[in-house]
Amino acid sequence: MAYVYSIATNGALAGGFRSSSVALEIVIGGKTADDTHAYLTRLLHSPPGVCVTHTHDSGGSAVVHLDMAPDDFSFMLDTLFALVPQATVRALRPRAAMEGN
Repeated sequence: MAYVYSIATNGALAGGFRSSSVALEIVIGGKTADDTHAYLTRLLHSPPGVCVTHTHDSGGSAVVHLDMAPDDFSFMLDTLFALVPQATVRALRPRAAMEGN
């Protein structure tokens, strides 16, 4: 699986906006509801799990929202895909842009 991401070390996200915190939205889906639950449990009991702000079910998949500092994004994404290769990134935005979603 190939993925590309870029966050400058000065806190600016690729695309030019600045934020002290970024919101990452991912989708985790398994072949069965039990698989999805197992993947979600694995994520919640790992280092990225401390950044989870909320989760919800979406048609048999789990939608997970994480809040982190821009400098932590690379580590989080690498760790996330190592733990749950089935995860799909849905959105990466400044935290304020994700509030209310």
